[in-house]
Amino acid sequence: MMQKEKIGTGRMAATVIVAIAVLIVEQTLALLAGNLPVMIGIPAAAGNVIAGILYPILVYMGIKLWVSRFFKQDMRVYKMEKGKPKLVWCCAAAVMPCAVVVLLACFAAGQWETTPMGAEEVWGIVTGGVFYLGIGAGFAEEMVFRGLIMSALEYRWNRGIAIAIPSVLFAAMHLLGNPMDAASFVQLMVAGSVVGILFSLVTYESGSVWSSAVMHAVWNMVIVGGVLHIGHAADTGAMYNYVLQTDSFLLTGGDFGIEASVVSILVYGGFIALAAARLSRQKKRANL
Repeated sequence: MMQKEKIGTGRMAATVIVAIAVLIVEQTLALLAGNLPVMIGIPAAAGNVIAGILYPILVYMGIKLWVSRFFKQDMRVYKMEKGKPKLVWCCAAAVMPCAVVVLLACFAAGQWETTPMGAEEVWGIVTGGVFYLGIGAGFAEEMVFRGLIMSALEYRWNRGIAIAIPSVLFAAMHLLGNPMDAASFVQLMVAGSVVGILFSLVTYESGSVWSSAVMHAVWNMVIVGGVLHIGHAADTGAMYNYVLQTDSFLLTGGDFGIEASVVSILVYGGFIALAAARLSRQKKRANL
């Protein structure tokens, strides 16, 4: 295992910069690869599948190249060894977005609307949500934030810093391309940091990034992917809309959307409590 003294502040900063660069560069390459077939007449759904599969593969390869050459370590050190997600977190992956939808539908007045779409448009949304935003972005971002950055920070300093810094960086990443007012900015930073802490604890509890990646992927599929949209106004690009009869940024999530709402933050907090409890039990068993 990597020794703390081998990672200086400069190398740590370089690792964070490289990690973000890998995410951006490989995302761009995956999108280009997905767009090429579309340019010659292949349906957009096929391009979404190609981009969604290539994105995490390219990110994994970029991270592996960095850690093997720069740190001379294997991927096990960065919680990206072979393994499978834990059943409890696969179940949590399904429950978490459903809990947000149910809570809002039960306690926030609104109405359901369906957007008329053709088959090609439906398949474009479904494949984009499942493959690119779900599997692609979900797994790629977890490998970068909860794999490379979090592990390097832990070895440089401690677990508390390793959880806090990537979580704030993860929240800040979502500011890109999303202009918003001050209240929405604060709410996004809080929500993004809280869900980042959740994914970090799940990674520590499960021993690898794959459980948090599944949670992240399923969340994106349901909440972000375009099949469902929840907000104070309908989104014509979403198949189904739950239009809230309120403009309260606490419930709508402000300029960013429902992921930053108080309801979502409460749901993240509930699963943080579950992850913390399971980590505590692990520690007690280890000390017996």
